[in-house]
Amino acid sequence: MDARVGNHIYNWGEVVIGNNLASFVYAKKNNCKLIVNGLEETFQFEIFRDEETLRSIEYDTMIANRKMLIDQLLFDLCLEGKAPINRKIDSIRIEPEDNLLSIIISDTTRIKANYTTLRIFDDNLISGLPFTIAQKTDINIVYDWFKSNINREVHFLELYNKDSALAKKVIIRKKPENLVIAQSFLTDKQLKKFDFSDTMSRFSAERTLKENELKGPRNGFYRHKPDVPRYRPIKLDFMKREIMPRRRKEFIKFGNITFDNEVL
Repeated sequence: MDARVGNHIYNWGEVVIGNNLASFVYAKKNNCKLIVNGLEETFQFEIFRDEETLRSIEYDTMIANRKMLIDQLLFDLCLEGKAPINRKIDSIRIEPEDNLLSIIISDTTRIKANYTTLRIFDDNLISGLPFTIAQKTDINIVYDWFKSNINREVHFLELYNKDSALAKKVIIRKKPENLVIAQSFLTDKQLKKFDFSDTMSRFSAERTLKENELKGPRNGFYRHKPDVPRYRPIKLDFMKREIMPRRRKEFIKFGNITFDNEVL
């Protein structure tokens, strides 16, 4: 799009504003214009298992990586002309009485567009909404990354511990590094407590690995059982903690504006 648009006003019909997978899927299925107000953080190894969603947008059900799916969807929407703004957006002003969007992009250019209906999946950078959106949850998806010495017979594995607040899922990846990643779902208050720190996450992950009989590298054989291999204990060294907020808000329908809280 040429940014030198002057006072021109586009007519875009149904417009979607969002930064997550649900907003991209909706725009793809419903042939809408998409305004991307940032990008939701996505864990690079997260698996997407919703084959019904993939079929609904005519995508290969073999796509298994969530980040890859998001990148592919956004690329296709741009290629189809459904995501017309390809620069960083600074702000989006809604003028509901005129069904008008006023969008400021990174070089201070203003783009104006009329809409018939507006569906918003995230209110980041948005002003002028004719209603207030209440927050329902303050859950954070937390990933604690550890370097490990798990034996090389294990290449990729996901283990689950539904009864634990920490390390509900433990992900083992051999490539590109020998990694163990603990996934937890924590509130803002829990994040401030030592009981939910990366140290306690490591203990929980180690316990899950032990319960599933995973081992460290081979360490020779037992003297009295020369056919039975010995293994060193598993060791986890903390690398980093990734925190990805997931703020679920209420669903609102106000005239021809919808705040959609769907997540995929």
